[in-house]
Amino acid sequence: MFLRILWKLLGASRGRLAVALIALTSGAAVCSALLNVNLDAERKLTQEFRTLGSNVVIAPPAGGSETALADAAFLDRVAGLRVPQIVATAPYLYVAANSGSQPVILAGTWFDQVAKMNSWWKLDGSWVASRDGRTKCLVGSAAARQLGLTIGSPVELRSGGQSVSLAVTGIVATGGSEDSQIITDLGVAQNLAGQSGRVSLVQLSVLGTPSQIEAVTKRLANVGGIAGVGSLRFL
Repeated sequence: MFLRILWKLLGASRGRLAVALIALTSGAAVCSALLNVNLDAERKLTQEFRTLGSNVVIAPPAGGSETALADAAFLDRVAGLRVPQIVATAPYLYVAANSGSQPVILAGTWFDQVAKMNSWWKLDGSWVASRDGRTKCLVGSAAARQLGLTIGSPVELRSGGQSVSLAVTGIVATGGSEDSQIITDLGVAQNLAGQSGRVSLVQLSVLGTPSQIEAVTKRLANVGGIAGVGSLRFL
């Protein structure tokens, strides 16, 4: 009897029932979309922002010298952390050099890590594929104009009594200090400066929430041989 009455009620109000079902379906879809955005938005934003460069920098204390980061095993200890949140690690050594009569800043680094960390750089030409690209370099757009360099040009660099000849594989435009630099392999910069094992700073790209990134910086600070040698900056 009850089922018969219920069936007649449903049959007599088909229009209202259809509207109610559509409203419930729409509400469920909207709620599902909002939950998905709320739970996934932070992760996606973090991943996108990490394509814009480093967010953690290991550097000597303010006013200190670069000798704090000169330990040859320093980079091995950083790379050996095996922290999954660390997407890329790029050491830098900055060297004042000359190309002909023109002064220029040399930035020695690991090409593969810089490419991973700064995929947004505007590049005319090609990246240096290998970390040990000791015969190749990238040139910032402003430095290329100053020195009259194009893709494929040879460039002779001198610092102190050392010199090196490199081939330009790409011209980069970043809108930052890199536009005025020549980017080389880290070993090339160290040999040219006569500073084996020396780095000026280390840039890291770290995924995660602010609290997770802070936990990574604390772990970096507690690694043997790193604590006390430099400052950690969370950008």
